[in-house]
Amino acid sequence: MDAPDITLMLGPAASGKTSAALELLREPRRGRALLLVPGGVQLRWLNERVDLPPRTRIKQFYSFADTILRMAGKRPEPLTGTMGTLLLRRILRELAADGKLPLFARVAHKPGFVATVGQLLEEAQQNKVDPQRLASASVTPYDAELGLIYAAYESALTRLGRADINRRLALARDALRANPRLLASLALLVVDGFDQFTPLQQSLLHEASRQARRTVVTLTGADVERPAHRRFTRTRQLLTAEGAEDAERRQKDEQQRLAAKNAADVEVRSISASVASATSAVKNGALVFLESHLFSLDTPPAIDAAEAIHVVNAPDREREVRAALRRAVRLTEVGVTPEQIAIIYRDGTAYTPLLHEVANEYGLPLALHDGLPLDEAPAVVAWLNLLRLPLDDWPRRSLIEALRWIADDSLTGDGRPELTDGRRETGDGRRETGDGSRQTADHEPPTTGYRSLDNPKSKIQNPKLEVSNLQSLISSLAAAARAAGVVTGLERLRTALHSF
Repeated sequence: MDAPDITLMLGPAASGKTSAALELLREPRRGRALLLVPGGVQLRWLNERVDLPPRTRIKQFYSFADTILRMAGKRPEPLTGTMGTLLLRRILRELAADGKLPLFARVAHKPGFVATVGQLLEEAQQNKVDPQRLASASVTPYDAELGLIYAAYESALTRLGRADINRRLALARDALRANPRLLASLALLVVDGFDQFTPLQQSLLHEASRQARRTVVTLTGADVERPAHRRFTRTRQLLTAEGAEDAERRQKDEQQRLAAKNAADVEVRSISASVASATSAVKNGALVFLESHLFSLDTPPAIDAAEAIHVVNAPDREREVRAALRRAVRLTEVGVTPEQIAIIYRDGTAYTPLLHEVANEYGLPLALHDGLPLDEAPAVVAWLNLLRLPLDDWPRRSLIEALRWIADDSLTGDGRPELTDGRRETGDGRRETGDGSRQTADHEPPTTGYRSLDNPKSKIQNPKLEVSNLQSLISSLAAAARAAGVVTGLERLRTALHSF
């Protein structure tokens, strides 16, 4: 096999790295091309606004891993987050009942403990720490029991034939090692938008880059090391040092030596902010200057902000939010898209409700990256209120609201629920994939007597019949919910979430 062609494309923030990567994807080539991005936001933005040539796909790490496993014929059933939590809770209860968790026995049934252990196991998987290493670490008296829980969790996944996200990444890496020609048709692999990789992601990327004919990775950085770029520099060193299976067990000085030795095997190309951002340097010169001196210990010379930075003094949070969103409205009026506007705030508890209220008043679309509290999510609120209808003897106003929720798809978000890999369900029961194509869903689209899925604006034809059908449906749901204690449990959950 020929030596892999690997390029690290370095540049400061907003220096044009993504644009350069997209130009590479548009170049004529023989074979397939793949663009790896870190999240669903980038994936959807690229799919909606960037026209890429045929045989070019955009994926995230875990959907890339699923593709590899499917090609290798070894794709396990996925384990969702909820399924993983339930499985871990059952394992903890069984181990505690058998007397194998003397230190954790008193808290093994606590939801907070289950969540904490789940996070610890996820970190262990991401850092390629196996159960034996965790149990033998002996850093704390609890390590042996944590290793036992980890081993039981891995054994349960194997027995059930399922895999969580990190296990799928590891299986995909192993599949590439077992078949060096699995990605032989991949002519170009581009990795864009990451500032760091977990060791597990790094190992999968290393195996994929050995099989792709050309690999390009964009990283934030510069030729001269700066305090603000230390994390990016560490990522670059680890990427160039990746090679042997035992690289993670080397000492720090050995990793640095290996990085220096292998640096010649990886081309490093720098993008100058002054060149790549020439068109915006006049307007954003102050921001470029600010970024270039971020965390610097030396006092930089003062420059004119050139109207790039404005300071607004507001007497309270509401007027502060209104000032920020009025500025956003003015930007949209001159052609700036909402996706190009970011609002950063320190405390989501204080600002999120105000942002929602004022943005709705101004008609601005708002996308929160930190999400909403579960008890405020529209679908959760709608379902809780729906289940309470028979308990409250069908109040007229609440029943009308329930009909409106169904007509507006409030019970399922926007009617096209987002899947775990950034795809969305379409109204015809098919899935939009990251490459813009469509796949048949695993189930037929749901049918209901309330409105046509093919015509979202269709009106209810027979209100009395719909109310009767709705009452029957909700009564069945409520009866099952009461029998299982779901209503009480959801109310307790909402109260607990509201207290945070």
